[in-house]
Amino acid sequence: SEANMICMQKLIKVDGKVGGSIEDTKLVKGVVIDKNMSHSQMPHEIQNAKIAILTCPFEPPKPKTKHKLDVKSAAEYEELRKYEKETFVEMIKQVKASGANLAICQWGFD
Repeated sequence: SEANMICMQKLIKVDGKVGGSIEDTKLVKGVVIDKNMSHSQMPHEIQNAKIAILTCPFEPPKPKTKHKLDVKSAAEYEELRKYEKETFVEMIKQVKASGANLAICQWGFD
């Protein structure tokens, strides 16, 4: 019907990209997210994605203080690095526990 055709026209978007040729054109039945990948080995296509959209920096915590943090020994430095790593690993576990298989971050990943 004509109403159904008008509805479909509102759902379809044609987006051009610089480079390539007309033969590179394809119809995607789904959602295209145009973001840079954090790592070259990450998949460029995910079927049935469950997306976590993070509106905060995805990085180890930084001290929220105006004061200087003095690290006076290698042992103190290692303790700080261990804490940052453990906290970061916990953040990753929380994203995985949500069921997401794709995480998009507004501020990027560290």
